[in-house]
Amino acid sequence: TEIYTLSLHDALPILSVGARYSAQAGLTWAIDPSLLQGVQAMTKPYQVGATARCRAGTSERADPDAARWLASLRMATKGQSVFLTPYADVDVAALTRRGNLSDLHSAFVTAGQAGRQILHRSPVPAAVPARTGQFSAIAWPTAGIADQTVLDPLAVQGVNTVILAAPALSPVPYTPGAVSSKQTGIGPSLHVLLADHDITNLLASKAAASPKPGDVFQTSQLYLAQTAMIASEQPSNVRPIMIAPPRRWHPPMKLASGLLASTVSAPWLKPSTAGQMVAQPAKRVYPSVTQGPSRAELPASLLRDVSKLDHRIRLLQSIRVKPDPALRRAVFGIESSAWRGSAAKHARLLFDHTATYVRSQLEGVSIRGGGGRHNAYRVTFGGKTAPVNVFVRNNLRYKVKVQLEVEAKHAKVTGDPPAIVVPALSTSSPVKLTVHVKAEHGKIRLSLVAPATSPLGGSALPAVPLVILVHPTDFGTVALVICAGVL
Repeated sequence: TEIYTLSLHDALPILSVGARYSAQAGLTWAIDPSLLQGVQAMTKPYQVGATARCRAGTSERADPDAARWLASLRMATKGQSVFLTPYADVDVAALTRRGNLSDLHSAFVTAGQAGRQILHRSPVPAAVPARTGQFSAIAWPTAGIADQTVLDPLAVQGVNTVILAAPALSPVPYTPGAVSSKQTGIGPSLHVLLADHDITNLLASKAAASPKPGDVFQTSQLYLAQTAMIASEQPSNVRPIMIAPPRRWHPPMKLASGLLASTVSAPWLKPSTAGQMVAQPAKRVYPSVTQGPSRAELPASLLRDVSKLDHRIRLLQSIRVKPDPALRRAVFGIESSAWRGSAAKHARLLFDHTATYVRSQLEGVSIRGGGGRHNAYRVTFGGKTAPVNVFVRNNLRYKVKVQLEVEAKHAKVTGDPPAIVVPALSTSSPVKLTVHVKAEHGKIRLSLVAPATSPLGGSALPAVPLVILVHPTDFGTVALVICAGVL
């Protein structure tokens, strides 16, 4: 259910170069916690390719590179500015516009928990500049595009600084400084760091992704030329420049190293940290630093289906004795901004896979009567009142807790327990109900629901209800009369 096919060989160059220049270049590290947990899973034997119906996949050995990569990341970021994306880098703009703020909040909480466990920092982000051992309260909306409807929910999550894309056209005859601010609808203003438009486009070009020496040289020279031109526009006006590469940047190692080396050595550049930048006065040169919705956002139809899936997952978690956090992470993987635009088809495949799994789990619990396999049967009483036994079958690989919902017609049922706990891959002990029939026959309908103490207590499970038709007789009364006559 993770969103990435992880290749540590792709991740190593960025980490290696970043570690070398982290302090010198005043780098700020943006980390997706789902990547961290993916790498952590590879430090132990793991499986890939399991099916939605739990057929085992291919077993892989622990990867020694994974443990080394995590150790290197901890060392490289020690004492440096780090912020976490919401888990799986979910499409913040799409979720807020579709009103799915619950998933957005959960993605931030899950990100903090993973960051604390793996990077050993406080899960609650701190205002920039954050102290050592804390994550910075920075958000970086996808492509740097956000409007007021996106910024307000980010502020609710404790974010105090956002990285946005600078508008393509400057309203003044020079490149303005990167530090601005934006008032939110819930209180204090947000610090806004505007990523330079031309340099971002340069780093996103085909030449910047090419390992050919000529392309590497060309990109490096254009980078120096762009920064030198910005500095020369108004030499006396010292202005901060924010450089944010494309979101999923995979540059050749030589290019990444060269760009950072140039940043450190160029006489017209002085590296600054994010904390040093937000400490500078905000300049409101641009009429607006926000932008409207992007057409590339995750489609509304997908997010509507995900909302329905959210409910089914909460129902499954309600009957599990031990909830599974991987189910939430699976949803974040579907909502990842990695699937924007034409990649939305991959999000749909992930959705279908996850929905199939959740449906199969909910259908793994059933109810039976009299120890048999049928979901309806007839019972003849030797009187008006008699016991009826029912059983709950659990075909899942974990313990569940369910509750019976009783509907009776012309009968009264007592003895149903508040909850029934069933071990993995087994049948419960008999649930002994006492039924008193008030007419010539009675009808009882038993359904399985989530236990009342769970978040979705009383919500029906998809198990087929058990219908019991009860036919009483006068045998018990006649037997008593005969016995009295004998006495």
